[in-house]
Amino acid sequence: MYAVDIRVKAGELSWKMSEMRMWLDAYRFEPSTFSCHDLSFGMLVSVDFRESQQAEAFAERFGGRIDQARYPEPPFPRKNS
Repeated sequence: MYAVDIRVKAGELSWKMSEMRMWLDAYRFEPSTFSCHDLSFGMLVSVDFRESQQAEAFAERFGGRIDQARYPEPPFPRKNS
């Protein structure tokens, strides 16, 4: 999983969420989870993706950062059978 965290001012949450949804639909990206957390600076929107390319594109478009600490890569590469 690849988690993208985006900071949003509380007063902008509604329209920002709509903008994200329209962008996701336009690119046919399907996040696995989508959550909001109320913090001291405003809202933290967390969106998880299964594919790194989708997470990277989403983070770039919405000024977010990928939080790989929550979903670290496995220590060894998987073998293809």
